[in-house]
Amino acid sequence: MPLTLVPPRCLAALALALACAPEGGARFDYPPTTAGASEATGSTTAYTTGGDDSRTSGGPGLPPPPTTADPSGATDSDTGGSIPAALIPAKATWRWQPLQAAVDGDWKVAGFDDSTWSEGQAAFGDGPGDATPIDVATAPLGLRLRHTFTVPAAADDVLLRAYLRRGDGVAVWLNGAPLLRSNLPPDPLAADTRAQSDLKGNEPLRYIRVAAPHASLLAGDNVVAVEVRRYQAGAAGLGFDLQLDVWDMSYEPADTLTAQVRTRSYGGEYADEHVGAAWIEGSGGLVRTLAVWAEVREQHLIRWRSLSDGDNADAMTSATRGSHRTTDLSWDLKDRLGQPAAPGAYKLVVEFTEDNSNEGAPPGPVLEIPFTLGGGPHLTEVPAHPQFADGLLVAP
Repeated sequence: MPLTLVPPRCLAALALALACAPEGGARFDYPPTTAGASEATGSTTAYTTGGDDSRTSGGPGLPPPPTTADPSGATDSDTGGSIPAALIPAKATWRWQPLQAAVDGDWKVAGFDDSTWSEGQAAFGDGPGDATPIDVATAPLGLRLRHTFTVPAAADDVLLRAYLRRGDGVAVWLNGAPLLRSNLPPDPLAADTRAQSDLKGNEPLRYIRVAAPHASLLAGDNVVAVEVRRYQAGAAGLGFDLQLDVWDMSYEPADTLTAQVRTRSYGGEYADEHVGAAWIEGSGGLVRTLAVWAEVREQHLIRWRSLSDGDNADAMTSATRGSHRTTDLSWDLKDRLGQPAAPGAYKLVVEFTEDNSNEGAPPGPVLEIPFTLGGGPHLTEVPAHPQFADGLLVAP
């Protein structure tokens, strides 16, 4: 059935409160809440602090966890038999059990009896700030979780958005059907399947955006089921929280492109240390550099250097990164001369390397995300690439 929404009045503010800043990288639209230096550029506003390896909620460089959607806004959106925009708030209460516990039946569907499972409030994890502490002895492999929400009417082909905190890998199902995942391979997940990457530093504490297009909601009860898996059994770093809402693109900014991408190690000579850059390309070449994390090692970014000649005056710059993480980017739709970009075809390009090109190493991995500027805010498909994950791009 068609989905009619009057989105909550605070939807835009909610997005701001949930966007998470990468340590030392570009980010968008979030006022700093921790001590540190701020640097404003034409393409991004970035906040840099120390504490690269902090694992504490609200620690250096991190915004607070997301807040519950405005109840009045959710009520206002429930018109004409439509569904509320806010489905699951952050810090919700979930049923949970350790992954090693036996489970009888299909625990991902609505009819499953989870009354014997433990109950706790998110966030779950082994960090000191987590509402439901989960130590390694309790869940050496990970967790199963379930949450039920209710909508008044069924809806198909719905675009959902999650603000997801994960440490290390998370898979999410809606009414038994795969909905989204981060840092885990596709189904089926075997008993010994582990997360694909070891999320380090502040990465397990961040809330990333994940799009879930073409979702189907049932009239009445709907069940979200989750598996959280560690990268290594018995290792610290477990973390989970989830906010789920209906994503109305008409409330995305019409004058700003936003994007998100996480780099993944390929086992280079200096891994996990790496340098990288992100920029916009058009038919005539470089349009705007958005971020460079390299300092004096920019010469190893072969493609970006060939286009920019090392000009990063219009970008957010930072040092070589010691671990791989998610980078949030934004573009104000202006070229490097400050002129408005014309509607048409462009690419967001991200490059990084863990090697020294002066020693004959080939160029590092490059991700190209084609998008069209113009026509109103829309979600753009991000191509699959083994060295990049959690990609998302909303073009105006």
